[in-house]
Amino acid sequence: MTDTPALVDDPSTVAFVVDPFEQLWQRAGGVNRASLEAGSVEPASHRQIPRMLARGLTRRAIASRLGLSERTGAGHIARLRESYDAETLFQLGWQMRGAHDV
Repeated sequence: MTDTPALVDDPSTVAFVVDPFEQLWQRAGGVNRASLEAGSVEPASHRQIPRMLARGLTRRAIASRLGLSERTGAGHIARLRESYDAETLFQLGWQMRGAHDV
């Protein structure tokens, strides 16, 4: 493998690479910078986490389904455990379930 860049100017090849990117870009949601800086979970994710915990999903599975890295998902769950004073994921899911009527 070389570190030499390649120039691709064939229209069909460029379209093959650019079109899927453009489609995904249009479907992507905006970033809520305030919640990122505050370290909070997006409201939709916050509602989904207790349902996923109640179904017995792992941190990895929850992060994957929310489109987060495993580490980011674990961070969100850790903050939720602290705020609900839960020692286990099951306990967190149960407490959040009661708080949000899952």
